[in-house]
Amino acid sequence: MARLIPDKAKSKNEIYRGMTLTDLIIGTIAFLMIVFVAISALPLKLLIILAVIVITVLLLIRIDMQPNYIYVLHFLRHFVLNHRFARDVSDEILLDRKESKKKAFGELFTEEENAASAQEQALRQEELNRLLSDPNVSEEVKEKIRQHRAAEESRLAQNAPHATEDKMKCTPVEQLCAFTDISDDYIVYSNQYYGAVLELPIVEFGIFNKEQRSQMIENGFGKLLRSLTAEYCTNIVKLERPIKYTDYIQREQGRMERLKAAFDEGRLTEVELQACASILYDRIPSAQEPCFEDNVIVPFYYIVLFDGDRFRLENQISNAIQLLNEVQLPAKRLGNKELAVFLKYSNYLDFDEAQIEQIEQRDYAAWAMPQSVHIRAKHVEINQIVTHNLRTVAYPVSAEDAWLAEVFAIPSTKCVVKCKPMEQDKAIRAINISLQDLHCQLVNTKAEAKKANLQAKIDELSALLETLKLENEALSEVNAYITAYDIPATEEKQKKAYRSDLPRLPMIKKTVRRAFKHRDIRLNNMDFDQMYAFIGAQVSGYDPLQKSAHGIPVSSLAAGAPWIYTGISGFGDMLPNKSEDVSAVINSFSREEQEDEGATVVLAEPMIEEGDMTEIIVAMEPEKNEAISEDVATREECSGETLAEDHQTAEE
Repeated sequence: MARLIPDKAKSKNEIYRGMTLTDLIIGTIAFLMIVFVAISALPLKLLIILAVIVITVLLLIRIDMQPNYIYVLHFLRHFVLNHRFARDVSDEILLDRKESKKKAFGELFTEEENAASAQEQALRQEELNRLLSDPNVSEEVKEKIRQHRAAEESRLAQNAPHATEDKMKCTPVEQLCAFTDISDDYIVYSNQYYGAVLELPIVEFGIFNKEQRSQMIENGFGKLLRSLTAEYCTNIVKLERPIKYTDYIQREQGRMERLKAAFDEGRLTEVELQACASILYDRIPSAQEPCFEDNVIVPFYYIVLFDGDRFRLENQISNAIQLLNEVQLPAKRLGNKELAVFLKYSNYLDFDEAQIEQIEQRDYAAWAMPQSVHIRAKHVEINQIVTHNLRTVAYPVSAEDAWLAEVFAIPSTKCVVKCKPMEQDKAIRAINISLQDLHCQLVNTKAEAKKANLQAKIDELSALLETLKLENEALSEVNAYITAYDIPATEEKQKKAYRSDLPRLPMIKKTVRRAFKHRDIRLNNMDFDQMYAFIGAQVSGYDPLQKSAHGIPVSSLAAGAPWIYTGISGFGDMLPNKSEDVSAVINSFSREEQEDEGATVVLAEPMIEEGDMTEIIVAMEPEKNEAISEDVATREECSGETLAEDHQTAEE
């Protein structure tokens, strides 16, 4: 189903389509300068006039929907703002604090230690000077002292740039990150407002019909967005995280316990128990390996709601969970520890999330903040990892369901969509502008097929306008921020290999821009404006570029559904390979509500050796015995040969 997205509404200082009051002022100043130069007696008047014209044109030209004079202002502002931010304490200090280790706290007093060592160095230099001036000291000893000093001076000269950089004043990173505490399952933002996070499950649109998709969009996420207040921005967040099969391992162990209970009750023979147990014992190590050694990185999706009152926010969360459960989107609310891990993953990937068990709750917020942030002109270095921060500035006129899924699934990226309900007058004005543009295109078009397409869009937008006036639909002010983690650029900058679980995509910035452009979504590089791009990409109810947000109907935004998984996986499934598009074992028995037949095992690529398909079917152990004809676990008499034959039949 095609979803319409109206063009961007006029800004307050926009006079005509694409022309702002600032453009008019710059053009007027340039015209007056040309007139004054033309009537003056200055030499080389023609060259001066040409220079003024060229400069004016360059300033007014737009790149990524933004005039160049804005880039000039951003360039000047970039050198005024603070660029370097750092955390006062490291993760090691926070880890040791819970065990009351005094050794780690010594890092807080390095300045005093350095001062003491400097005094010792001064006394030592005085002693060496005395030896050099003493005539009783042999020339051999004096020569050794001179050589030692020369080597020391050479070492200091080599380390001077690094020493200078280390001594630069860094602003506390707390001034850059909005959250200040994590308590009672809420993210606290300076005691001004609170945030709560819902983790969304993977959705496979391929097994839903059109009615189910429409119900999920309109009655689920769309209804949720329409019920929110306009005080803070709702965040739709996509993060890259490693899969942890802890729950999966526990389910496998639970199956093993149920098999033992069935054997004790006489419902399983010893041969059947051994056959099933051997399969489960083989599968548990397979699930443990990616948890500790070879991480599998996949996208995770979240909805973050904000409010200044905890009671109202609690009601919003309860309502959201109920709405999503009704449309088969069982959302999970994150607790304190999960919130800390979520916030840390929002800026950084290469850490052990099990560290949270060794952190005191009062230190959750500090631990979740990045260790260092360096804002540069065209990128941001987060914990010394080069990241490119971009923002969407234009959207397609129409889009299909799940139109954000493909671009949000790009590896090594973080995506944050900030949406806020738009005022009704502003929303109606945005629709009227889109209708005017479509009418102009219709008048200037001669092709009948294109005319029919434009007329259909006009009819749909007109219907949308009527629903807006009746308050049955709403528009959201939307900004989408994309952070691309550039591991090759990080290695090039550090001049050494960087160990990271993130994939190493060459020219990731171009790759991201190309993927979004393929979906008719334009991105702004945010050059010299990386500070605001970084702040916008943080999980908070504040959007620094809210004034330039794009108005999108709630139904179209909900239809974006970025949590639609590009591969196939779900509860009880496994992805034993690093790539989500290769090798997947599907537990289809968890999908019996969506499928007519549940007895299916899907393999994305050949990863299972011959004969192992039977083991996978048995290991799934469906809850309902009818999913496999004559469930093996309930048969009283079954020899090893008969069991193998039944397995072969199930495989066929």
